[in-house]
Amino acid sequence: MSRSDHPHPIPTSTEFAALVLELLRTGNGRATNQQLSAAVVERHQLSHEDVARVHDPQRGPRSELEYRLAWARTALRRHGLIENLGRREWGLTEAGRNSDRGEG
Repeated sequence: MSRSDHPHPIPTSTEFAALVLELLRTGNGRATNQQLSAAVVERHQLSHEDVARVHDPQRGPRSELEYRLAWARTALRRHGLIENLGRREWGLTEAGRNSDRGEG
């Protein structure tokens, strides 16, 4: 089944970037990778099949969801909107709190 045919397709990295910013802004300004993933799964009503879908089986077990979220976080970090607070934890920067940008 292609992305467009799927009832709840996995969002793109760009769509995830906007969602990560929104989640951090409406929360306490910080979240772990696990918290962000859980919020995305809930928000987009992703199925177990969606969550379990492997990005590239030849390169390891990383899911498509985690792969796209990682690129979203990377883009936001490169734009100075979020920062890595520690192992697998992210927080809004001053720029991220004040930016009207919806994505990185």
